[in-house]
Amino acid sequence: WDITPAMMQHVKRWLKRLPKPIAVFGALDLYATVAAELAVEAGMGVPDDLAVIGVGDDAFFANYGAVPVTSVRLPSEAMGR
Repeated sequence: WDITPAMMQHVKRWLKRLPKPIAVFGALDLYATVAAELAVEAGMGVPDDLAVIGVGDDAFFANYGAVPVTSVRLPSEAMGR
């Protein structure tokens, strides 16, 4: 689940769109954390300007960045039963 420079550039361009995005949903907490970091770099407030939600309930990534992100638990094993 690497974050590539191309992915980061895409998110940076997306954050500059008009009208400005108001929320982002990351398929993984890692992706949500990177999006939150890039939003802060772009001068946006998280969560005031951009709501950020990740999936995985991964405390390391959800709380790692400059701004903690909301994380949704996805109990894959239990869901598969």
